Amino acid sequence: MSSHNVPLDPREIAEIEDMIATHLTDSKLQQEWRTKLLKRAQKAANEGALNRQRYRQALEQARLEAHPDPESYAANRVIDLKLGDLHEKRVQALRKRIEATSRKRWDKHEAKAEKASRTANPTKRRLPQRDRQYLEIIGKAEDGGYLDDTSLVLSKLNKKIGTYRLPHWEKTTISLKVMAMSVVSAKAGAQTINLRLSSDVCRRALKTPRGPAAYMQDIIRKALTRTFGKGNVPEFWFVIEADSSERFHLHGAVETPNLPNAVSLIDQALRSAGGGWDDAKGQHHQHTASGLDDPFVWASYAVKTMTLTRSRLGDVKLFASTDSLRKQARARWEDLRASLPQSERHKP
Repeated sequence: MSSHNVPLDPREIAEIEDMIATHLTDSKLQQEWRTKLLKRAQKAANEGALNRQRYRQALEQARLEAHPDPESYAANRVIDLKLGDLHEKRVQALRKRIEATSRKRWDKHEAKAEKASRTANPTKRRLPQRDRQYLEIIGKAEDGGYLDDTSLVLSKLNKKIGTYRLPHWEKTTISLKVMAMSVVSAKAGAQTINLRLSSDVCRRALKTPRGPAAYMQDIIRKALTRTFGKGNVPEFWFVIEADSSERFHLHGAVETPNLPNAVSLIDQALRSAGGGWDDAKGQHHQHTASGLDDPFVWASYAVKTMTLTRSRLGDVKLFASTDSLRKQARARWEDLRASLPQSERHKP
């Protein structure tokens, strides 16, 4: 999904294809392993390019400072930065494990409440958890390269949540609306939003009577208007994810105008809307973007902690989008609905 991927060596791609053709005959397995191996190769290529960039920067700095052995300094600097990356990954992995445990607990609680609610009133559709699980399955299928294999997707669907079919737009939950808008954004050409907010912005957003989603939508729209001018604001959507009862960040997407430096301009506008970053050393983490190439994967990621977020922030709206984007998603919903694997497709 990254827009910062370095080009892979054609020889490496050819080696992967040769390996697959030599050892695998089943087309599904070939596609599955092609996806896995290309991702591994891309990760290694990106890391290699980053190390080379770091080495050049460190070497230049060492020479400017008249270091007695600039090459050794640069090599050691690369090692130090790699160790720092490893430590950060371990810390993030620990945080993710802790959050995953909390998320599972709240998801289980919500699933029980959902089941009881449906039993009490079976005529009313209350399926936020099942819709989120469906999106997760579709996202994994897209990520694994087997989304077009309806039988395989249905087998996973039936195993995890049983009989399921997508509703009409009027009965879609946030997860499905996000899915629809992610698909529309991807087709229009969009960048992902991963925006962390200053403590001051979070505080003001959570205090406003309109709620944090409406508040953030307004200041993002104003920031984009200042950048691109009135009437040229790019379409966008986002979902709120809570870090605590006092802090949250955003995941979403913004369509990229066909203008010079549009990606950089959007990045600057979003950072402005986010209010800057409290820790100067972590400013580069405030907003990270990539091309929205896998809309189901990204939508699933964006809504993954909604139950946990609601437990932290209370009963507030957690999702916002521009009006035009929402209308486009609604207009295209029936086509999207018909194109996706689901049980009982023959029913209305």
